[in-house]
Amino acid sequence: MKDPETATVFAGLDGRTDAELPEWYAEQHGGPEPISFSAAIRELPQAVDTAVAYRNPYTDEWVET
Repeated sequence: MKDPETATVFAGLDGRTDAELPEWYAEQHGGPEPISFSAAIRELPQAVDTAVAYRNPYTDEWVET
């Protein structure tokens, strides 16, 4: 049995439970090997088009930059 202090828990499931992860999660994370935090962050979806603006305090309007 895994030590509860080092077990990875997803939706209340860990290596000690007799259950399986949801199919959609298993498809996205099929590998049994854990990945680093930085690798997980790099895999997150990223914005490709971001509108940037600032609020003009004198006219109270948003100005595109």
